Amino acid sequence: MFYKHSLALTGAASPRVGSSGVWTVFLFLLLLDLQTVSAVQWDRARVQEAVRGAAPANLVNEDLSGLDLSGLAFNGANMRSTTLKGVNLSDADLSGATLSQTIAPGVEFSRANLHGATLLSVVLTGANLSRADLSGAHLGGDFNEANLQGANLSNTNAAPDMTNQSMGLMNARFNQANLNKANLAGADLSQAYMQFADLIGANLRGANLSGADLSGADFTNADLTDANLSGADLNSAVFTGIKGYNTIKGLDSAEEVDMAVWDAADR
Repeated sequence: MFYKHSLALTGAASPRVGSSGVWTVFLFLLLLDLQTVSAVQWDRARVQEAVRGAAPANLVNEDLSGLDLSGLAFNGANMRSTTLKGVNLSDADLSGATLSQTIAPGVEFSRANLHGATLLSVVLTGANLSRADLSGAHLGGDFNEANLQGANLSNTNAAPDMTNQSMGLMNARFNQANLNKANLAGADLSQAYMQFADLIGANLRGANLSGADLSGADFTNADLTDANLSGADLNSAVFTGIKGYNTIKGLDSAEEVDMAVWDAADR
């Protein structure tokens, strides 16, 4: 494009302009060409090339919206502030990757490997993380209405960082999320918002839910053995058919315990 523009400036049919005018037009067209190059869109092949190799890929601030990236390996990639609107990352390997500050409402992460990944200050509203592996991941941000059915969140850290709160308490939010039969064993969900979340049949053995807002959440048939509910808001939460009632920690300091639904035998 640049070559053609140069010919046009020197061709016989070109209008007569002064040297300063020629250079003004020349620089303008050069800038236009550079902007065109920088605006080249990502496609699957280009992303695949970027993540290939021994060194973790750097995709910071890139816009990958709308791409089918299913099954690709992003191990350890830096994807901070990456835009992932409408992206398909099902079955992708994102283990150890950094996805903090990513914008990805409704993104497809089903069966993705996010073991040990960092997802802080993210927007994953309505994302599909069903059967994804988030074990050992560091989570924070908006997971409201996300589908985490059957996902592995064992030993996940979703507690707010109390040492870095310059912008206020950054809680993990799972309001109305589907955590049906999810594995949350050993997860730190302290101070999390989980209003009306579906936790039916979930594994919460040893999970830390202290200070969490669990109002309206459904724990029917969930395993709460050794779970910590100290200071949690249990208003209208459902605890019928749960396992490990007698081992729950901090129940005496939980809020609105009498407003929750329990089996008569447990109370």
